[in-house]
Amino acid sequence: MSWERSSGHASTSSQTFTVPSSFVAALCLPHQPRHSRRPKVQQRWLVAALSHTAESPVSSAPKPRRASPRRKSGSLDGAKLKQWLEKRYQEQPVRQSSSQQVPSAARPEEQLGKALVHLSADADVGQVLEGVTLQGRHITRLLSYVGEHASPRRALAVFEWLDCRPEYQTRDCFIYTRLMSLFSRSPSDPRTALRIFDSMQAAHVQPDLVAFNAAISAAGKAGEWNAMLRVFKSMQSAGVRPDVYTFTSLIKACQTCGNRWQKAIAFFRQMRQSGVQPNVQAYTALVGVCSHAGQHEAAMDTLQAMDAAGVQPDVRAFNGVLAACAAGGKWESAWAVMAAMRRSGAAPSAVSFNLLMSACERAGQPERVLEVFTRMQRDAVRRGALAPTLVTYNTVLSACAKGGMHERAMQLYHEMQAQQLQPDIFTLTSLLHACDRAGKGWQQSVGLAHEFQRQGVKLNAFAVNILIQTLGKWGEWEQAMQLFQKMKMHMDKPDLRPNLITYANLIAACRNARQYQLAFALYDQLQEQGLQPSAYVFDYMLDICKEGGFWQDGLEILKIMQAREDINTDGLAMAALEALFRNPAIASAARAAIASGRATRRWIDASHH
Repeated sequence: MSWERSSGHASTSSQTFTVPSSFVAALCLPHQPRHSRRPKVQQRWLVAALSHTAESPVSSAPKPRRASPRRKSGSLDGAKLKQWLEKRYQEQPVRQSSSQQVPSAARPEEQLGKALVHLSADADVGQVLEGVTLQGRHITRLLSYVGEHASPRRALAVFEWLDCRPEYQTRDCFIYTRLMSLFSRSPSDPRTALRIFDSMQAAHVQPDLVAFNAAISAAGKAGEWNAMLRVFKSMQSAGVRPDVYTFTSLIKACQTCGNRWQKAIAFFRQMRQSGVQPNVQAYTALVGVCSHAGQHEAAMDTLQAMDAAGVQPDVRAFNGVLAACAAGGKWESAWAVMAAMRRSGAAPSAVSFNLLMSACERAGQPERVLEVFTRMQRDAVRRGALAPTLVTYNTVLSACAKGGMHERAMQLYHEMQAQQLQPDIFTLTSLLHACDRAGKGWQQSVGLAHEFQRQGVKLNAFAVNILIQTLGKWGEWEQAMQLFQKMKMHMDKPDLRPNLITYANLIAACRNARQYQLAFALYDQLQEQGLQPSAYVFDYMLDICKEGGFWQDGLEILKIMQAREDINTDGLAMAALEALFRNPAIASAARAAIASGRATRRWIDASHH
């Protein structure tokens, strides 16, 4: 590579030289931003010093008009450059490079920390700490190292050992705050942070803003609502002004302490009234609380307020609103949120697409679900991301099952296998539901159940109930009873024991197969298990009583139905049924009258609409 060097203006006569490697290295230095603390003059002199090396022919060239120390003959090493800069610009000594700094492992607190980390669980920390001199900042660093590399419990043991000895100054706000931060970040034991905060106040150590925030955050994660309010009140009494992190922690606690979404809105208003400007984390926290409580309108209002305040929502904020819409099946609102996300420039994540499909699936919009799924696949190809996940496929399969799209559901299942996605129990239940609704026979459903079991998927009560329903429709009541007997062998497992839907499907199977005595036995067994018959069970049993001529049993069932306030019954229909069962001789006439009356009411309703 060669460059032409001129005297500052265009000229045909020039000197050709090779660019030195040191100058190329100077050009490859990391770019310093405008707000960099290093002076710009130091950057210029550093590039010049690196370029004026012995291998560069520039030193023999004519000197420019302005002379400077860096253009003296010979090379300028780093020590002379540093000395000249300090003398002329009265700067602080240049910071040592990372290779000249003392390694962090050489710090005494980190050496102690490594020894404490390797102690056994039941060992005494005094074996390492005995005779060691530590001051406040060293204790804080030691606790941080032990808490991050071992456990917060080991850090607390170190603190308790030091606190029992008067030669160590442990009554320090930073030490207590560091301990609380370690436990407040731990999802398993945030209550210990509250106990440390109480110990801090008992030791007459005044908490600062960070300490109060750590205690409020820990109380929220632990679900301690009253404790959180107590800490917040203590913060206000101490004259410590809350910041945006304080109110964000208070808002998040409204979700973990019982879906107090209205209280979260009150905290948000208090934050604005106190002069604290909400940031994106505060808005997102409020959206999450409203979403978890199923208040999609409040979540939408928060998103609009966020936009009006000039705060750019991130993907988490949009996903929070989408989750609220999905929980309520508000697919149109979810569609509008996704459009707003794209207009804002935020790239939807896989979770965003899954939530939008979930909202459409719950609203009974299978075509919309497939449309979103196709868009997600297209974006995955274009952006190299957003590959459909197992949750994605399960959502689409559920929509296809509800929409009666059996062939499309099986196609998606084979597509999952091609992408090596491991199906789960939700995949199986969606496929079983699709087969049942499409009337594909019981053989395919049973075959799918066996195939999934070979893949390690364990059946639950929901999947077995669908199988029993399918077998009952096709007259395979004996196989349905075999599944029921297997379920009874797992009464200790809540996810597999027979439930009300199990008994209802079995009674329906017995009705279809005219196994009336078995149906009555199941009806009695249902009540012995402490389950209350549902409206579907009563309907099946009344049909059995009418078809089998069990008039007295039918009257008893009618009395039970009339005594149940949770069973919605039509007074006219109940009176007709009671007359039917009291006088079997008019059964055929009663059936005809009831059918005629229903047909007349349907004709009247249709004519009015």
